[in-house]
Amino acid sequence: MKIKLLMTTAALLLASEVSAACWNGFYVRTDAAVMGSGKSHKKNDAVTDATEGSGSRSLYLGIAGGWGKVFGGSFYGGIDATLLGMSGAMSTGDKNDFSFLYDPKATIRLGFARCNMMVYAGGGMGALYAFTDTAKLKGAHADFPKNKEGKNELLWTWHGRVGVDFKIKGNWMAGVFYEYQRSLAHKNEGDTSEAKLEDVSMISDRLAFVFGFQM
Repeated sequence: MKIKLLMTTAALLLASEVSAACWNGFYVRTDAAVMGSGKSHKKNDAVTDATEGSGSRSLYLGIAGGWGKVFGGSFYGGIDATLLGMSGAMSTGDKNDFSFLYDPKATIRLGFARCNMMVYAGGGMGALYAFTDTAKLKGAHADFPKNKEGKNELLWTWHGRVGVDFKIKGNWMAGVFYEYQRSLAHKNEGDTSEAKLEDVSMISDRLAFVFGFQM
């Protein structure tokens, strides 16, 4: 009886490892999301720690790839890279005023894989750059820092992410993740107001839907 029980347990564990192993290797995916309104976090001499936000939202589209491996039959580890991350929002001031931002990043992912589902948490670093003028933009990037020449600065960012992926058919997968992102404090040298900003941090979050292919 004990031998049968051990054999059954071993068979179940082996089946779990075979199923979890389908998460091994390289993958590519697309991300589509509505980015939260976000905030611009400011500090200056007049206001020690002021936070401003907006009710508007922006769209996000990302193309990503990565590599991962299941260890011990259940534990997942890997690295994910968003090569093309674009977001934009419509200004409420002028018609047809749409601003695009480039948002590449790298994320280390750790999680738990079982059957055709994998849950994970991750974090990493990235960059953020606005291609178009954000002076009139109402949203997460309304106060995007500018240099003395009035051009948008390149910001470095950090982020945290939690998500879940599902195998839907063969090597095709779908999932969802929530991400909180914040840029490192950056001195806004382009501000000429009396209360000159000493630094600006861009804060945003997004709930993204994922569709991809496991190699």
